[in-house]
Amino acid sequence: MIPALRLDNVSYRYEDGTVALRDVSFEIAQGESVGIIGHNGSGKTTLFLAMLGILDDTDGISVNGTPVTRETLNEVRKMVGYVFADPRDQLFMSRVIDDVAFGPLNRGVESEEAIERAVAALSSVGLDGYADRVPYHLSSGEMRRAAIATVLAMDPDIIIMDEPSSGLDPRAKRDLADVIQSLDATRLIASHDLDFIRSCTGRVLVLNRGSVIASGFTADILNNNELLLANGL
Repeated sequence: MIPALRLDNVSYRYEDGTVALRDVSFEIAQGESVGIIGHNGSGKTTLFLAMLGILDDTDGISVNGTPVTRETLNEVRKMVGYVFADPRDQLFMSRVIDDVAFGPLNRGVESEEAIERAVAALSSVGLDGYADRVPYHLSSGEMRRAAIATVLAMDPDIIIMDEPSSGLDPRAKRDLADVIQSLDATRLIASHDLDFIRSCTGRVLVLNRGSVIASGFTADILNNNELLLANGL
């Protein structure tokens, strides 16, 4: 089966000379939930930007077998959804339903179908009855789930989440982990919260100075204290 995501010796250097990614290679299977962990500056955000085709000169990335290039960006971005670290970057309308329907409408989906998609997406993240709520009146956990719903309404094959548990209380983290586990899409989750990573991923990649230092089952990686300490975790 074609992997959902494949990176083959991907490297990236910023204009100031900083090497952010060094020969990164890995595959993620269809439907996997994979955690990406590493200290600040380890390359997690750069890795995500490369996957989304935002960075130039990052050959070697393919999504569902499609190489990520300037020519394929529209196709790739239909397959990959990105949930920002701060949900307020994705919630900007006066009603939750309008935020969730915005993506499909912007892509040319008819209004009725866009609303149907939005309602289904809200239901899938446990926000039935929240359609007419004001996004900024939601709790932090509810805002996180609403932000995920905006991506789900686009029906992506892969969902990338950047620090989704940041600022949440324990109950909200558990609820969010349950939502993530219930999704059919392939999931990549970057987080400093190792307990959260343990609760919603089956495999983990450890990044340090732009390189993949280790990859393995979540329990094996997170129970390896020597590995975690050596990599600033």
